[in-house]
Amino acid sequence: MLSYKIAKVSQWVKLAIPVLVVVLYFIVNQTTNIPNPKMKTTTFVVRTEKQQEQRQTEKLLHRFHFTWLIKSPNVLPNYFTRDDTTLYTDQAYVDATIGFIHNQKSGGTTTKSCLRTLLNPEGDSPSQGVTNGNALRVFTDLEEGGFNQTLHKVFTGSLVFGICRYTTRPCSYFTILRDPYERVISAYNLCHLTGTHQCKIKNATAVPLKEWAINQGSWFFRQLAQNPEFFTPKYDDMLRKLADADPDTGTEIPPWWRNALILNEVMTREQKDVVLDYILDNLESWFAVIGLTSETETNYKLLEHVYKLPFTTVCESLHKNQRSYAKVGASSDDISKEVLVAKMRNELASDDEVNEALRYDIVIFRKVQEIFKKQVAVYDRKKSEGI
Repeated sequence: MLSYKIAKVSQWVKLAIPVLVVVLYFIVNQTTNIPNPKMKTTTFVVRTEKQQEQRQTEKLLHRFHFTWLIKSPNVLPNYFTRDDTTLYTDQAYVDATIGFIHNQKSGGTTTKSCLRTLLNPEGDSPSQGVTNGNALRVFTDLEEGGFNQTLHKVFTGSLVFGICRYTTRPCSYFTILRDPYERVISAYNLCHLTGTHQCKIKNATAVPLKEWAINQGSWFFRQLAQNPEFFTPKYDDMLRKLADADPDTGTEIPPWWRNALILNEVMTREQKDVVLDYILDNLESWFAVIGLTSETETNYKLLEHVYKLPFTTVCESLHKNQRSYAKVGASSDDISKEVLVAKMRNELASDDEVNEALRYDIVIFRKVQEIFKKQVAVYDRKKSEGI
């Protein structure tokens, strides 16, 4: 009997030893990988917490069925603030498809002209616009083509975001943003002079600036939150019902307004807040470069450094859409224009309803200003080091 018990114990010991070895190895390995408390443990902890928050947010996006927002792995992160230069090499940015997201009245027309000239001085540019004029056709064709397509070298326009989902090759976005109050004032002025797509829903000549601003809302937020499928026949039935119920919507529905109506239908305010947080956390993951309208010269330097194209020499001579503000109360005198814009901006910024309408874009713009400073700091350091 004793010998039997000894044999059983021996058998259990033989089985337990490999398990103990694995456990001990894991404990030792984990211990050796714990950061030294004296060596930047804060960064380690913050990154871990941020990753956890990101995963939680992505779970919410899945639960809300907003999976189109989750970043595609082929999208190149911010060139200047990227962590991994081995995975995201300098050459990857040069070779990548480029998507320029034109935030209306933020200097985008000049940038689009510049890109066309840079890519092909002869005028036969390998680029594709994705605008209010053709978004329905472009995205319907792309949806039919699947998610591993060979795309144009460059896409430009107000509805470009999401284009990278249709390829597995490296793909990058950049944009240039403007103070949201100034952007909406400039759009209001533009729509006193022209009848472009962004002027279709409210007649700027017939409504005050406040009403116009509220109708325009957070333009850039919607550009980032859009689902490319919104612009395909899949959403036509929903759109018809929404348009019939909306007093501002006429027979002609420009894609930007189509996007606005559908987003308001599929997202509650609380869900939009979740999406806003996700956008703020991912701006540096989504955009290879972010510029500011007020920093034109620096924008071109940053873009040139990333894409290795002569932005500074080609783009500085191009200036589009420098329009008069005479229709909204300014003389041709530049000082008068500046005074008028400042006055109009103060009126908008002091109005609670306007601030609510522009809230998402205001928060995003503040974050972008921080990112811009970081980009410039890295750029200046690289230049001083001769990189």
